[in-house]
Amino acid sequence: MPERDIDKLAKYLGSRRDRATHYDKRYSVTTKAAYDQSKGVLVIIEPHRIHAYHFPEADFMDEKRYPPPPGDR
Repeated sequence: MPERDIDKLAKYLGSRRDRATHYDKRYSVTTKAAYDQSKGVLVIIEPHRIHAYHFPEADFMDEKRYPPPPGDR
């Protein structure tokens, strides 16, 4: 099993907080989303938590679920 560095992960996720460019349409504009192309990772930033998934860039870019916030077009 690979070793995990929790502090490194927390620092990475925290660094994505100010890079949110989209939101999660299933919830509201307060649930922000940032995509890290270099890692192929989608970071979801909610008011009470932050989490990340490996996610295909094409699925993120089609903007069906993660569009830019209203007024940003």
